[in-house]
Amino acid sequence: MESIKKLRFKKFELLVIDGGSDDGSLDVAKEYSNLISFMVSEPDKGIYDAMNKGIINSSGNFIHLLNSGDVYIDEFCFLDVNFNCKQNFICFPVRKNFPKNYIWYPKPIIDENFIDCAHPGLVVRRQVYNNNLYLSKYHYISDAVFIYNNVSPDSSIIGNTILVEMEPDGVSTKISFDLEIEKLKLLWIEGYRKRKRILIQLKYVIVLLIRIFKFK
Repeated sequence: MESIKKLRFKKFELLVIDGGSDDGSLDVAKEYSNLISFMVSEPDKGIYDAMNKGIINSSGNFIHLLNSGDVYIDEFCFLDVNFNCKQNFICFPVRKNFPKNYIWYPKPIIDENFIDCAHPGLVVRRQVYNNNLYLSKYHYISDAVFIYNNVSPDSSIIGNTILVEMEPDGVSTKISFDLEIEKLKLLWIEGYRKRKRILIQLKYVIVLLIRIFKFK
């Protein structure tokens, strides 16, 4: 919330979607009530159901989904963005600090016609979501499914500056059997990266083993 407050770019509406939490999150949100255009706190079906609620209730031309715990990299990050562009997607680099410190740069995958980018770095034209909301049946991979199916190189602009610094301990970085099952579904049911799915599956296994070893 503080990183949003500091933004020099002011032509935005802020929607806060809370899952009926009782951990003090609402108290924090109320401290920034002057920034908030819409807020709801009620039980939901997970992260993607919450994202869909925000999308449905938004009115801006472009939407950026900022996860709880993530922050904008600085107050200038939106000042040079061309929101009058014809493309549907603007893809920015993202800083990730866990499990290792690195910057995830958007990369066009030409032979599969999509942009490999971090979801927190993705800005989407609202009209795209009209028939392409996130699949709430998944808890971890719906953003990857959305990007793979929609974010093509010819419909995207790739930004050069980092947009978001991600929270170190997000849900996709924790060791979870359910997460690993959904990764398999991403490859074999949703058809993600068909040409390289075997190599990607091997990578998933190696990453899981490394995490298990580190957390022992």
